[in-house]
Amino acid sequence: MAVLKCEQYPQLQVHTPAGRVQFTDGLAEATDEQIKALEGLARKFGIELVDVPDEESPGGGDGPEEIKPPARSASKADWVAYADKQDEAVDHSSMTKERLIEQYGAAE
Repeated sequence: MAVLKCEQYPQLQVHTPAGRVQFTDGLAEATDEQIKALEGLARKFGIELVDVPDEESPGGGDGPEEIKPPARSASKADWVAYADKQDEAVDHSSMTKERLIEQYGAAE
């Protein structure tokens, strides 16, 4: 699945022929079919593709790939997405951007 971002309508819910896409705090996961179905609405609603998983990662998947934190100037939605990948057990959406940066560190 890929991650989509919609800052204009952070709680947007779209029903597509490929299934529902639900944004929470500006982020949503979507399949390739859902992304294709959203192409016509992307500009109108400000939907952007922010993360596409690598099917074939170099190194053959011998271990987890290190994900670098976003820049300090990145949006809160980017920080929430990064924090969610670091610790799935915590609800990061209620944290402030500054707290996320403190806890998960900014890129140099």
